[in-house]
Order: sequence, then structure tokens, then C-alpha cells
Amino acid sequence: MRLYAAYKKMDNKEFGMTIIEELQEKFDVDLKTILFDENKSSEEVRIEACQALYDAVYAHHEREGNTDWTEHGEDSNNPGKFEAEPNFFMSAQNAKDYSELRGQDIIDQLKIVNKRLSNMLESPNYGMAAFELWAGGFVGITVLGGLTFAGYAIAGATELAAIAASLKSMKGSAIVTVVVCVIMMVIFFVFMRPAKALALVVNRTQQNLIVHDYAKDNGGLYMNTGKMSVFMKDHAEIGAVKPDWVQIHGMLNVGLPSFKSGVFAGWYFAEKRSMEPYGTDGAMIFAAQDNSFKFAHEFAVPLHGEKGTNIKLLPGDNEQSAKSIFKGLREEQDQQKAFTEGSYTLTSAVSTKSDQEVGIIVTFTDDMDPLNKNLN
Repeated sequence: MRLYAAYKKMDNKEFGMTIIEELQEKFDVDLKTILFDENKSSEEVRIEACQALYDAVYAHHEREGNTDWTEHGEDSNNPGKFEAEPNFFMSAQNAKDYSELRGQDIIDQLKIVNKRLSNMLESPNYGMAAFELWAGGFVGITVLGGLTFAGYAIAGATELAAIAASLKSMKGSAIVTVVVCVIMMVIFFVFMRPAKALALVVNRTQQNLIVHDYAKDNGGLYMNTGKMSVFMKDHAEIGAVKPDWVQIHGMLNVGLPSFKSGVFAGWYFAEKRSMEPYGTDGAMIFAAQDNSFKFAHEFAVPLHGEKGTNIKLLPGDNEQSAKSIFKGLREEQDQQKAFTEGSYTLTSAVSTKSDQEVGIIVTFTDDMDPLNKNLN
């Protein structure tokens, strides 16, 4: 997962502007006018940019006759308060590597993902798109994509062929998911408003993780300042008439010598509210679907002052809200937190204590799970 040398040397704004200019040239779309419109709220900017890029990408593939991308699938799922972003699926080894990222390495990895997902949008077919997704460190998008990848890999398909099959299972809705992620990242890197947090939460357990009542007061998500603009959400299972929703699906046992297991991860993007003299900070509580454990994660990107994060294991029957646990976590935050309790290892790290664009990697690992042993 190495970044092109030229991109690695760029600062965040220069990198983001390069991605914008490449997208504008590839798809004949004016993103700059939308992204830098100071008369619109950040929500309006994000929604308009996503729609403009989606329309341009779809029109491009229609002109080119690339039917892979113009199939119609299910719409993306939006709970209303936040833009919902489905899970991404990766190898267990890549998940372990994410848990070890610190400082600038976090930002560099987010740049890799942004660049490769941008390249995916131009790919003429699922086969070419599969390579870009793989080069970005992932093998599937959505729980459906992850399960499809695993099924094809077990049946004997090569890794790239299994990724292509997973993208095909999504039909044209793959564009929606990738566009939302690309715009989210572009806004993170280049948007002129300060105080932003872009996080990837990696679930290295076999339990589905849920943030209960995250869109309600006194629920599992609390924003002290700023707002949550994009939040993870996906299916607990595939094929159910009325499937449950989770934030991050549990690990999958693939069982191949070259790919023993796969791990799901979810994104969130928090930012400063327009016209408010604060940054963004908050906390969330992830609960195992069987209530066997919970963990609380805190992040802070104040407009002024040190940035930081914290993470804490909680008993499954803990009834604290994210709001009630936030203050204690905030007071003891640091640039990185890592500890082991029982069979679980928890890590949370921010890329910087001082910059306005803060990348965050959060991992929760069951060290006793056989799927986390002898990784490829």
C-alpha cells in the first residue's frame, strides 16, 4: 500500500486540489465552483458535489459504452441525519497494518485510498476497477461485496476476479458508494473550512458492532461540538427480507491459504459547523450485537488547542450514554491510545496534534480469535 512519490510530497491542500483537477478533466465536471461556494452550507456543498460527480461519471460511462457501471442497483442507504457510508472489506493482514499506523502514515494511507477510489471511477469495467480497489488496500465494498468476494475466492477465483465479482454484485450502486467516499475525502483534504476529522474504524472481531440510537439524543453517538456528516452503516446479513442494520460487520472466515480471513471497516467524517467558533469533538459507543462487550471512542479536533483521541473497553451491560462518558475520555486523550484488557486490544490514533485536517484510525481486536492468528 505505497503512495506514488509525487503525491506523497504534496501537502494536504495540494493533494486535494490535484484530485479535484483530475476528476474535472476526466469527467468534464466543475467541482471547484461547488466546493468553494462560500454561500452554501457544508451539507449543501457535499450533496451537490456528490450529485455532480455521480452524474458526470455515469454520463462518461454511458458515452463510452461501459455497461458495467450503468447497471441499476439499489440506492445507497441514508438514514436522514447523516450520509450513510457502507463498510469496506480488507484482508486480515491489512487490518493489522492499519492498527499500527501512526502520525503522517495515517494521512499518507488516506491519500492512497482517495487516489485509488478516484481511479476506480474512470475504470472501463469491473476488472480494471478491481485492481484499483485492491491497490487501495481493499477487496470489497459493502457487506454484500465482502460476502461475494469471500464466496468467489472460496470457489477458486483469483483475488482480482473475486473483487470484480463483488463489484458486479452491487451493479451500478458501486458508483454511488465510491463517489460519496471520494467527495468526503476531497472535502477533508482541501475544503477551506477548518477542523475536520476523517476516521476509519476497523473491527477485528467476529461480532457485528452497533452504535445504538446514534441519531437520537442520549444515544450511542454524542457530538459535543461540530457535526457528524458521514457515518458508517451496513447490513447485518444478506438475503433477509428485513435485515438488521449495523455500523461494522464482523470478520469473515475465508479459509484459504492465501486469504484466511477478511475484516470490515467503517468510515466517519466529522466537521466544524458553519458560523460556530468551535471545532468538532465527540464520542461514540460501539456495542457487540450479542452485548458481550462495548467500547467507547472519543475524538477531538478543536479549532484551537491540541487534537487527540481516546478509547475504552466497557462491560456489555454498561448503560452509559456517549454523552455521559465523553468528558472523562476527553480529559485523558492523547495523540494515540493503545492498551490490552483481557483478550481485547484497542487502539486509536490521530495523525496530528496541531493540523486542522485530522486522520484517525481506530481498531478493536480480539487477540484470542483464531482469525487473527498467522495472518498472511
